[in-house]
Amino acid sequence: YVPPRKLCIKCNSTDLEWLEMTGKGKLAAFSCIGVGTTFMVSKGYSMKKPYCFSVIKLDEGPMISGQLIGVDESKPESISIGTPVKVSFIETELTGETRVDLGFEPI
Repeated sequence: YVPPRKLCIKCNSTDLEWLEMTGKGKLAAFSCIGVGTTFMVSKGYSMKKPYCFSVIKLDEGPMISGQLIGVDESKPESISIGTPVKVSFIETELTGETRVDLGFEPI
């Protein structure tokens, strides 16, 4: 889980193992969004400036989701399923604190 959790959300077990991943994978699915959450709107996203949310199949096997950056969000037809990507942590200043979100960008 990202961020790591102390409890499995499927079975409630605390017997979890820490596995470090390379942060590389392939784009499995995506959606470009013009009407976002309050948080994304506060970051400047809108119908005229959409953002893309993605599902990534990591090289190690698991699938994970995060914002897709480094692409032309206004032209989703230019984004291809299967594109190799790498993790990119997105830092946002929020009420005096830094928020870190998971993102991915093409390699």
